[in-house]
Amino acid sequence: MNTVKFSAKTWGVVSRAVWFLGYSNGSESFVQAKQRATAAAHRLIRLAETHGSVMLVSHGFVNYFIGRALLANGWEGPSIPCWKYWGVGLYKF
Repeated sequence: MNTVKFSAKTWGVVSRAVWFLGYSNGSESFVQAKQRATAAAHRLIRLAETHGSVMLVSHGFVNYFIGRALLANGWEGPSIPCWKYWGVGLYKF
């Protein structure tokens, strides 16, 4: 049996691309990830209204989707959050 051999980075790009196109093989789909991030953003908004400020520790695309949802709800902050390890994105209403 012949197998396809790619570097880990290439497999990462390929797997992310097919995930965007809808393939998830039983794991969280792209659409579900966006829905989860939007729900998280709404929860953060409610918590901020109650407590004045909140902090979220997350990663990568989830940060991006949450940030987009916060911006869509009138918050100010970066349109693309920092992608570096231990990066910070500050959003405020």
